[in-house]
Amino acid sequence: MSTCVGLKNSRAMTMVEAVLSLSFFGIVLGVSFMLCHVGWDSWLTNSARVNMAENLRRVESWMKIDLNQSGAVTLTDVPADGTWYHTITFKRADSIVDGAIVWGDTMSYALGGSDGHRLIRTKGSVSNPVSQNIVGFDVRREVASPNIVQVHVTTREKTGRSADEAYEGSLDFIILMHN
Repeated sequence: MSTCVGLKNSRAMTMVEAVLSLSFFGIVLGVSFMLCHVGWDSWLTNSARVNMAENLRRVESWMKIDLNQSGAVTLTDVPADGTWYHTITFKRADSIVDGAIVWGDTMSYALGGSDGHRLIRTKGSVSNPVSQNIVGFDVRREVASPNIVQVHVTTREKTGRSADEAYEGSLDFIILMHN
């Protein structure tokens, strides 16, 4: 019975210990990768949703500011007939002189831009984009309430995860013209 001197107290790993350690490390690495992937997908999804909500909020804000200072008599292309139209042209009150409203430059909102997916606000001869990724813009007035403009805006925002994946959202709001 001979024994090897020094092997009894050896701290070397056996093959079983090495396989178990590598397996455990692989599982931890796999779970970590999966959590990172889920986090990245969540980031892309929420970024798209936030951008979409911001685009819709921007449209509503600009249109309410402009149309609140407008009047039904200045609308030229959205008659009070309940039909949906894709552009709106009007004048905004600039001041009052001797009790009469002085109307400013003609303003309009319509889809445009190089890709046709930007809502363009035109005042006089100056056009500026209000929002991007807008795929639908509709306005109407009802016969019973010609001082109220109903607006329906649809936006689409790509998530970045794939070329075809996108979120679509819409916003409906009304604007009361005060003048």
